Amino acid sequence: MINGVKCLDTGVNRSAKTSSGTAVGGKEYMFVTFMGGTGLDQADCGSVGVFDPQSNALIKIIQARKSVVPKGAPYIMYPHGLSAYQDRLVITSTVHPDLKTGVGDAITVIDLNTLEPIRTSSSQTRSRWAFPRRRSRSCLCDPSIVPGAAPAVLSTRCSDSKPGRSPTMRRTRASAHR
Repeated sequence: MINGVKCLDTGVNRSAKTSSGTAVGGKEYMFVTFMGGTGLDQADCGSVGVFDPQSNALIKIIQARKSVVPKGAPYIMYPHGLSAYQDRLVITSTVHPDLKTGVGDAITVIDLNTLEPIRTSSSQTRSRWAFPRRRSRSCLCDPSIVPGAAPAVLSTRCSDSKPGRSPTMRRTRASAHR
């Protein structure tokens, strides 16, 4: 029997979508994607909330709006799906929560040691309906579960549900944007 419900205090974050938990360096985290980020009035909104899974306290808001970060720097826009593997969190972007302002087609990698975005990849491809192919869900292929598999990001597109596969970040920081 449920005797009560206490909602998460999400701070200024809006339009929660997906949550996942993981532990890094002995510390547990719960992550929640917010398609609306810190304001639905922002054309490039989106954020990831980092919570303590025991107390549900908001630890940090990871935000890197494309219009604010330097050109070429990793960004977070309309985050939807997320998946963690070792010290990496991958999020996929979808569409602005108002369904008209913009469409995302990016995969952003967050370093779980620093809780900062380190890379964004965007295919900027178009579907047969002339819309960018919005990513919806993501999953990191874990070699400890599938022997011999290379770590990879698997994601599906909203427009046609086709899965995509791309290699994950190498274990070196050389490829990461700082």
